[in-house]
Amino acid sequence: MDSNLPKNAQSAEQRVLSREQWQNQRDAHRALVAPWAHDRVGRAGVAAKHPVYDFLFTYYSFRPAHLLRWTPGADTLLCDVAPDELDWPLDYRAVNGGYLIPASTFPQHRRTYLDWALRYLTATSQRPATFNCHGLHEWAMIYREETHRHSQVPLRLPLSRIAEVVEESELRCTHYDAYRFFTPSATPLNRIR
Repeated sequence: MDSNLPKNAQSAEQRVLSREQWQNQRDAHRALVAPWAHDRVGRAGVAAKHPVYDFLFTYYSFRPAHLLRWTPGADTLLCDVAPDELDWPLDYRAVNGGYLIPASTFPQHRRTYLDWALRYLTATSQRPATFNCHGLHEWAMIYREETHRHSQVPLRLPLSRIAEVVEESELRCTHYDAYRFFTPSATPLNRIR
């Protein structure tokens, strides 16, 4: 291993990808996300909106061009690669005839977030899963309200029927980013606060 690397970039967990391996992974990633990214760009070009697919780009602020970029992850050495083939060229370091992104170069705020995310996901994976929320969080966001966000999208049911369904069912949403948009009337109906 290159002695010019920071010590924690020389971890035993470093992966090495041959040219064929990293190209296959990169191409598979691009093939997976390209339809959504290109569709978003096409809709934006004609000022068209999609209530579901645009959520990825508006709520999470992902740029289509950034979604198309592939990374092998930290401490993964890409063999037989030219700098102009790298999707994130400023983040990579030349090492042993290839390139990698040393984990040690991650900014502190990203490390703090990743530490939190790891703890969060570990805790989540150890709890019993709830798969039967039936998407009621969407209706809890408009429950008993005459006006609602995304009013350009017609509702499939009248508001009175939506209220009946919410009241007849048990709200059991554990997704904070959905729960925080519940109407004031729906919040106390959720099993978890």
